[in-house]
Amino acid sequence: MKLLSLPVCPHCGLVYTYSETAHIKSGPRMCIHCKKKFRVEKRTGTAVMISAVIIISVIFNLIVLYTSKGMSFPGFMMLTAADAAAAAAGVLMLPLTVRFIKEKPSKAEKRETRRQRSVNNGGKK
Repeated sequence: MKLLSLPVCPHCGLVYTYSETAHIKSGPRMCIHCKKKFRVEKRTGTAVMISAVIIISVIFNLIVLYTSKGMSFPGFMMLTAADAAAAAAGVLMLPLTVRFIKEKPSKAEKRETRRQRSVNNGGKK
């Protein structure tokens, strides 16, 4: 599984675009191509992305603060701007962390599938 890639329908392989993925919410969905159900998972990718942005910002801040003799106001503003840029980059990459997972059929759907098979087979098992 690739961490930073656009999500793909687990049934037909349709790759969703960035704009389609940016506004999608977690929960059950239906593919726009094959009309099969899948579940949208965002929590894991979002947690990884936020953690990565925080860790990178903290490490960058510590390096800058320990290597500089004294922090002037313009230097502080540049450091703040770099942190804001890292946060913005993280937010822009959030749609790339969305994953689509096959949804397990419910008991009613399984019964319906079995009934359709038996009708199609002429009542044979």
